[in-house]
This record gives sequence, C-alpha cells and structure tokens, in this order.
Amino acid sequence: QPRWRPACFVELERGGEVLPLYWRGARSEFHRNTRPLEREMRVIEVLERNGIRVPHAHGLCTDPPGLVLERLPGRINLATARDERHRRAVLDEYLVQLSKIHSIPIEEFEAIGYDRPRSPEQSALGETPRSERAYRATKRRPEPMIEFQLGWCRRNVPHDRRELSFLVCDAGQFLFDDAGLTGLIDFELGYIGDWAADLAALRTRDLSEPIGELGRAMRRYGEISGREIDLRAIDYHTIRFALLNPLSLAGVVQGTITTTNYI
Repeated sequence: QPRWRPACFVELERGGEVLPLYWRGARSEFHRNTRPLEREMRVIEVLERNGIRVPHAHGLCTDPPGLVLERLPGRINLATARDERHRRAVLDEYLVQLSKIHSIPIEEFEAIGYDRPRSPEQSALGETPRSERAYRATKRRPEPMIEFQLGWCRRNVPHDRRELSFLVCDAGQFLFDDAGLTGLIDFELGYIGDWAADLAALRTRDLSEPIGELGRAMRRYGEISGREIDLRAIDYHTIRFALLNPLSLAGVVQGTITTTNYI
C-alpha cells in the first residue's frame, strides 16, 4: 500500500480458501520493533471482545516488524461518499462505535498496560507529554510557536472533566462502502483520558478527509451517548491535539531522515 509507513495487502491461501490480510508495518523512522504494534493488537482484542467493529488481529510478524490484521472491505474519506445522506449515515454509524468505545470500562485497558490518569491535568494533557519528550530529545533550533502552545495547554487545563474513557486519539479513521461502515482502524496512539479529545480530533481529520458538518456530528454524538457536549473542552483539545504533528515532526524536518516519506 503506497503510504508513508510500510504496509502491504496480502492474500493467504489456506485449506483451499483465500484469506485477505493487511500487514501494518512499524513506523520505521521512529521504531524498529514490535512493542507498539503489540500494544495496538491488545487494544484491538479488547475492542473486538466488546463488540466494536474492528479488524481481527491474527498476530505479530517480528522480521520485519508488523501487525497482521484481517483486511476489511471499503475505503476511507467521507468525501468519497455517494451523497450527503450516505455521508451522514456512515458518520452516525461511526459515532455509535466511538460512543461504545468510550463506555468500555477502563480497567480492561489498564489490564493490558495502559495507565489511568491521576489528575484532571494528566487526563487533559493525554499523550502530549510523551510527544513533548520526543520533541525535546530531537530539538535543534528555537520553536517559539510550539513552546507558546505547550505553555497555553498547561495554563488552560479544564479541571472539571472527571469522566475517563479509552480514546482512539487520532479519531475519524474508519472504512466504509456503499452499504455503510465496515470497521474502525488505527489505535496506535490510544490512551485513557477525556472523551472530548476524540471529538476534537475529528476537526483535524476534517482538514484532509472532509467529514461533513462537524457541529451536527458533535450533537449526534451527544444524542447517541447521552453525554453533555462541552464545546469549551472540545476547543481546548482541538488546540492541544493540533500540537501532536509539530511535536513529532519538528526534529524530523530539521534533520532529514532518509527512510521517511515526507509526501
């Protein structure tokens, strides 16, 4: 599959039948082992056990490192939906699945190695400190906008957000066909935190893969989940989530890595 990380479509002939598979390789510019892939596989197993529509994980490949998944039918990007009615129907299906993920007891994710936030600040910042550590380890020049935004996120933590859920983090990634949603994909960056962060991430996804009317999507999530939509919290997480790419790529673009596809 042509993309920035190694990935392949595979057909396995077994017992006279062809089994369609997807091999998801390690992000070679960041790591060269199976640990992050195994973590994602455990998440997929928890989600599948709870009835979430995800590809079945068949196992790990150690050399080269990769995760072997069931290949789901369908395509990405709601901009390719047949029409607005189709787009809304698929998005509603996705929001149902996202709400179900947010309702899975976090103890199931703690059991596979995920940490429960110990404070509202830790919950709000989510995966940002991990990305910041990687950024500081590779920083080679002043980055005033990144530094300002990091400071803003710490000064403006919403301290009244107490509910904890497992988050997919990079929300809005799913496959669909003309009949509807076929499954959710990509849980590599997941963590335990404030569910509002996943709604915020839809705004970033919408920039490259138009989702549709986001205000309606957030209202629908509230109707489906029974949760009160707090736009203040979603705005906070929109700003915070927008930092992840600059944090992870600052060192990469400052010092070219030959194995990275920058397109």
